[in-house]
Amino acid sequence: METDLRTHLDWVAIDHRDTDHPHSHGVLRGTLKPNLLSIVRDGQLIAVTRSIELNTGLTYRKTREGDSIRGACRPLLDLASNRISMLDDGIGFNLVPWWSLMEEYLAQELRGVAVGSASSWDFSRAHGLGR
Repeated sequence: METDLRTHLDWVAIDHRDTDHPHSHGVLRGTLKPNLLSIVRDGQLIAVTRSIELNTGLTYRKTREGDSIRGACRPLLDLASNRISMLDDGIGFNLVPWWSLMEEYLAQELRGVAVGSASSWDFSRAHGLGR
């Protein structure tokens, strides 16, 4: 856990074996770093992308500023800090910030341009994705 959070932790634990249901209690003490949320989010994104790659055979494409993004909009994923959606073009996928209007376009092909931590979307159907 110290490695994941990148901080030193002090802890104590006690085992209760004198009950009908043996169990443990633990207390953790440490200093949370200011960027803890981004560390957790980055760790979650890595885990999510690996899982999608293993389960679908698709390749993850990291989205950079100005990149054109297109693909079929897949259901959203809830992370610790935000919601994301997957755009799948049949060969690879991008993870993009969720926008509530996307709900109406699930399973449809969307195209957009990455702009900062958001995206600019064209909600007309994209063509030529081989679907």
